[in-house]
Amino acid sequence: YKRQLLYNTMPEYGNASYWDDRYKKDEHDFDWYLSWPRLKEVLNPILKFDSRILMVGCGNSKMSAQMYEEGFKNVVNIDISSIVIQKMQARYAEYHHMSWLTMDVCEMTFGDEQFDVVIDKGTLDAILCGNNSFTNAGKMASEILRILKFDGWFVDISYGKPDNRMEHLDRKELPWKVHWTSIENIDEGGDSPVGRSSSIYYLYFAHKYLREKF
Repeated sequence: YKRQLLYNTMPEYGNASYWDDRYKKDEHDFDWYLSWPRLKEVLNPILKFDSRILMVGCGNSKMSAQMYEEGFKNVVNIDISSIVIQKMQARYAEYHHMSWLTMDVCEMTFGDEQFDVVIDKGTLDAILCGNNSFTNAGKMASEILRILKFDGWFVDISYGKPDNRMEHLDRKELPWKVHWTSIENIDEGGDSPVGRSSSIYYLYFAHKYLREKF
C-alpha cells in the first residue's frame, strides 16, 4: 500500500497531456536512461537484422534511428504523445522502413504475435508513477505479451530494482520467463523521466516460451 501511495504522488507521468506539453517545448533528441551505444552489446544477442522491433514509449529518443543506421530497419515506434510522434515522423522522414504511431501501450491496436522484440526504456517506470499504476502496469505487460511472437523477447530498461519490478513482470499468468541484469550508466543517457538520476539501471528480459490464445 505504501509503495502504491508513493507511485501515485506523481500522476502526471501517466497522462498524455503531460507529455504533449513537455514535448512541445523540447526540440532535440534525448535518451532516457541508457543510449544505444551502451545497450547494443547486451541487446545484440536477441536481435537479428530482420527482427520486427517495437519501441514502446519511444519519446524523442534517437535509439531507433541509431539501430536503423546499423542495419535494424524494421522498427515500429509508438508513444502516447501525438506531439512527439509528429516531430519524430518529420525528423526521420528519410528512414523509409521505420514507422511512428500514436498509441497507448496499455491498449495497442496491433494484431496478435506481430513483433519479435519489444523494447521499453522507462515507460513502465512512468506508468508506475501514474494513477491506477498497478492495474495499468498489468495491462501493459499483458498487451506486450499479446503482440509478441512465440519465442520473442520483451526487454524492459528501468531504474526499478528487482524487488519492485519483478512483481509486475514475473506473474504466473504471463507465459514468459524473466531474468534480469544490471548495467552501469557511463554515457550521456543518464536522466530519468520520473525525476530521478541513477548510475545503475536494470534490464529485464522476458522470453515468450508458450503460444497463448487471446
